[in-house]
Amino acid sequence: MRVAFTTGGLLAGAAVIVALWFYNPGFALLCIPMVASVLTALALMFSHPVPSRRHRLR
Repeated sequence: MRVAFTTGGLLAGAAVIVALWFYNPGFALLCIPMVASVLTALALMFSHPVPSRRHRLR
């Protein structure tokens, strides 16, 4: 599931840059760091294991 979310985020980010490139190449170049930071956040969020709530100590 994590691979699907990461791949989907990567494809969505690439689609945003391509769509912006046809609208305005300068604006697309300005948005590349923002898209890259969102993709990095998605990859980090889905790469770390989620601790189980069932056996959590209080």
